[in-house]
Amino acid sequence: SRGQPCIAITNEKAFETLVRVSFAQPRKTILNALKASNYFNRGKEEIVASLNSAGIDPQRRPQTISIDEYGRLSNALFPPSP
Repeated sequence: SRGQPCIAITNEKAFETLVRVSFAQPRKTILNALKASNYFNRGKEEIVASLNSAGIDPQRRPQTISIDEYGRLSNALFPPSP
């Protein structure tokens, strides 16, 4: 059985979409994969800021990013509503 992820996801639908979008073009860097997706509706600077706050180098490839890192990135892109 799968255990709970180590990080609490604030928005599961956004997390799923994030992972799907990231792997849609696996040869791209994570930054370019997210930039190419209109789903996130964010500019490059905002995506880079979210990647940095999640501790992910924007030049990494999607397949090198761990589930926990995707969780942190999802939470950075989609913070919980106050």
